[in-house]
Amino acid sequence: NIEPNGFVSLFFNKPIELANLTLEVRETIHGFSYVDSDPPGVDSLQAQGFTLQQLDRDYEQVAGILSLLPNGTAVAFYPERDLGYGAEVHINASYDGVEMVRQQVRVRPRPTFVEGLVLDNLGQAINGVAVTIAELNRTTHSDSEGAFSFGYGDAAARNIASGRYRLLINADLKAPRYGSHLGWINVQNGARNTVPGVQLALINRNIPFSYVQSGRSNVINGGEVNLDLSDTRLQFIDGRTEGALHLQFMPRSGVKLSSFDPRYSPGWFYTVQPQGISVDGNLALDLRIPAYQGSYGHAPAEDEWVVLLGSDKAGTVLVPVGVGQSVSGHRIQSRGTTAFNTLDYIAYARVIPDQWKDLQAYANGELGLEALRLTLQTFRFIPPANEAEALERMQ
Repeated sequence: NIEPNGFVSLFFNKPIELANLTLEVRETIHGFSYVDSDPPGVDSLQAQGFTLQQLDRDYEQVAGILSLLPNGTAVAFYPERDLGYGAEVHINASYDGVEMVRQQVRVRPRPTFVEGLVLDNLGQAINGVAVTIAELNRTTHSDSEGAFSFGYGDAAARNIASGRYRLLINADLKAPRYGSHLGWINVQNGARNTVPGVQLALINRNIPFSYVQSGRSNVINGGEVNLDLSDTRLQFIDGRTEGALHLQFMPRSGVKLSSFDPRYSPGWFYTVQPQGISVDGNLALDLRIPAYQGSYGHAPAEDEWVVLLGSDKAGTVLVPVGVGQSVSGHRIQSRGTTAFNTLDYIAYARVIPDQWKDLQAYANGELGLEALRLTLQTFRFIPPANEAEALERMQ
């Protein structure tokens, strides 16, 4: 685990003459390593920096500078180039023709880097936001360009292992203008792992935070949304079962999340901050659909059945989590049980009347959630043959 840009030290029990010392350093490596291939004096805007390159060196002698330290009992050898990560280094030293040292050491493995950007809705950098890899309990902050990184300057013992990790950004909402992000990253050991730019949603400060508790009914935003958690246990990222959350109605364009089927892509979402509040149990839901530009033309008609959607366990896709029905007052109430994974997103998708019977079957317990999803995905609309059949379907 010696560093590739380190030096070799030899210590003696009495002062020596440098002219009488013979030191030979040789390197063996077959594999990829980071190499700075830029020539001296290259402009920083054009420099590529260290790039991953294949190295093949067989017992190759390493040139360097040998220096006798002031007390005369120690010598340092400074290689003219970096050694390769994972290389075997052979050190042979003789004094006055007598072999003093024959040693073999290994350079540390290639470090693992994780790097990315934190941006706002307009693609502008966000400075000073906390970024955490949860399983490693490691936190850094974005810089003035929105960039963050892990692994640079780490000793070999702190090298990040391959694996799948949770990436938390602004999880504590200490940057109050922005929401939080919880996502998963796949890290490959010994490589530069780039996280696609993460966009944090702007929080509408005119909407207050609401306090919610597991095991009881909760009214949010003055009744805009009612969450009956009597049979539900919420859990925040830090393990709490209660706390303040911010719930905001947003158009589809403001959420970068795809639907399990493009036909059931909602036009509107309720987004919840902080992200990552897990849901265990049946969550009964009653929400109001706000007007858009003074109109409710986008809202389902009264008694219309809809599919309730929430994020999957990975937080990357909207999936069915239950069904609901539109009631008076431009509200939607859940019917039957729900199976939200998290509270990150609460949405609904409209279906055609031909599919209402399937949603009703789920509400009555006659159809499971996976069966409902399969039914939705395999549904194919067949136009009515005549007006009589069309009227019959509407009944």
